[in-house]
Parts: sequence; C-alpha cells; structure tokens
Amino acid sequence: MHKFKIIQLILFYPPYYGGMEKQALLLVKELIRNDIKIEVIAPGISKSKIVKAGNISELRRPGLGKVESKLVTVWYVTYTFLKLSLSLIKAKKVIIHGYGHGADKLVVYLFHKIFKVKYIVKIPTSFNEEFLKVFRDRLKDHVFFRYQDKVLRNASAVVVQDVETASRLRELGYDNSRIRIIRNGVQVPRLSEKRNYERLHGQSPVLLFVGRIVEEKGIFVLLDAFKEIRQSLRSSILWVVGDGSDLKRCKTYSEKIDLRNVVFWGRQTDVTQFYLEADIFVFPSFREGLPNVILEAMSYQMPIVTTNVGIIPQVIRNKKEGLLINPRDKKALVHAVKELVESPALGESLAQGARRKVEQDLSIKKNCEQHIRLYSEILDGQ
Repeated sequence: MHKFKIIQLILFYPPYYGGMEKQALLLVKELIRNDIKIEVIAPGISKSKIVKAGNISELRRPGLGKVESKLVTVWYVTYTFLKLSLSLIKAKKVIIHGYGHGADKLVVYLFHKIFKVKYIVKIPTSFNEEFLKVFRDRLKDHVFFRYQDKVLRNASAVVVQDVETASRLRELGYDNSRIRIIRNGVQVPRLSEKRNYERLHGQSPVLLFVGRIVEEKGIFVLLDAFKEIRQSLRSSILWVVGDGSDLKRCKTYSEKIDLRNVVFWGRQTDVTQFYLEADIFVFPSFREGLPNVILEAMSYQMPIVTTNVGIIPQVIRNKKEGLLINPRDKKALVHAVKELVESPALGESLAQGARRKVEQDLSIKKNCEQHIRLYSEILDGQ
C-alpha cells in the first residue's frame, strides 16, 4: 500500500457540471482500487450531502441559495480552509490535488506557504489562446489573475492534457519541469458481443449524440443534417442523450422543421446501452477540450464522426480512428454519415482503431498510473 494520502479539491462533483468533474471521480475510484488513501473536498455543491464509498468522503456544503458572488467566494475559502485543516491534522505524507483555478485554490496556496504542503493543479482546456491573452493583459491589475499566477508558480506540478496548453504555460514563464501532460481516461468496457458492422451496409443507421444540449455542441447542425440524411435513408433514427439549456428549443425546432425519428432521452445515469445499440456516434461540437463522451464512444468500438476542434484531432486522426469534419459544416456531416453507411469496412476499421487507442493511451488505468508516479516523485523529492 502506498504510504501517502491524496486530498482532492474541486468545487463541484458529479452529477453536477461536466467533464472535469467526471474525470475527477473516475480518478478517485481508480486510486481507491490501487489502495491509495484519498479524501474529496467539494465546497461548491448547493445541496447538503455526505457520500462515503470505501475510503473516500465526498463533502458537500449546505446550500446558500441566491447570494452575492463575493459571499459565495468567502464561503468557498472558509469551508476549504476548515476542511483542509481537519484533514491535515493526522496526515503525514499528503498531496493536495486541485482542479481548475477557483477561489478555493487560494487556500491551497496559503497552506503551501505556511505549512509547506505539496500540491498539484489540473488546468482545464479553457486555458486557450483567448484566455492566455486575457491572462497576460490582466495579470498586473487584477487580484484574481495575480493570485492564480502564484498558485500555478508554486505548484509542485501543473497537469494539462495537451502540448498546446503546456506551450502556453511555458510562454508565461512557468517552470517546464513542473508541467505534466496527462490525458483524460475512461473505463474500458469488456465487450461480450462483437459489433455487426455489416448490418449497416446500405441500411438506415441509428445515430447517437451524447452531451449537453446547448448550441455550441452543434446540436442544431446535427438536426439539420439528420433531416437531409433521412431523405435518402428514411428509416434512420437519431438518439439525443443529455440535458441542457437548449433542450426545449431543440424539441421545438424539430417540430418546426417536421423532423421525424428523433428521440430526446434527456439525462441518463447510465448510457451503456445507447453505446452498444447505436450504429454511429456523432458529436459536431464547435468548441471542446477532450470530451469524455468521445473517449467513451471509442471504448465501445463505435464509428465516430466529430469535429476537428480542441484536443480531438490529437486523439482521433481522420480516417484512422474516426471521421473529422469542420464545425458548422452540415454537408460534411451528412457526407461522413453516408460514407460509413456505404462502407461498413471503413466503419469497422475506424472503430477498431479507436478502441486500440483507448486501450493503449486513454484508459483511466493508465491515467491513474501516471498520477501515482507523479505523486510519488513529488513526495520522494521532499
């Protein structure tokens, strides 16, 4: 058993919010399987709840209702300070693993300066060129950016997902030796039955979209494309799994354009059967990092059509692990789906390549192994 403890600090936790929170939970579960002592502190949840599983305590603050953001920030900081104080009393070898750059990370920085506690920070993929420009411009005159700079500069490691984000951090003068690239990972399922790609040949497919139902995910482009797909493949079905602020608008739009064979399933706690039973995974998002749903579809050995945005092209090579199109390109989306229908051999090749990529590089097991090595290196260097 490893002789150290991890305190995971993240504002929110599943089922709240999205990909980063889900990745945090997946890592926690895998660390527990590896006999790592871990505690989770999540001060940003608005419902009072304590969940215990194994040696993890997920701690959620009481709801504050609608209050001023400054008061919320004070609460985050106070709550985090108190919980970290209690957690560190008995701990000898400990690392704080923080996510994002919220107000609670200020406490981590203070604990580091006062008590010499080691910590690492995972930077979201929102740290893009646009954010970099804002960061540079505001660094001298805005207290939030100054404190964030201190948090990053004093971290034992800054974890990113891609070489571009690592490059942006180096541009800002952060220590290259402390920047680590660790990709997201997913559980790789055991597939008991071989997917029948031949049955798709010339037939109407079941398309699957999983994600937040908001315009930037390309959902309206998908609806328009699906209407065109049904002109030649009339029995095609589109499953839309997820919830979001544009769900009602999507349903209204589907009725307006008289779009048939679309099923809006809403939020689902388990999407396994959707991955197993659908034929093609479509994800025409306008802006992404490395979405969990893409990795999940790859792990279920599905043919994938998605956009060449964010980190996706670093994971899915066009006509190797999937088909890549430009965002907002309805015609390309229609063509890609029809190409997979007309060539089952292509779909099978892409799906098998995607599955291999996940098994080799993008499993939560590998992600966890990389984190354990990082924790050990940091503590061994004390």
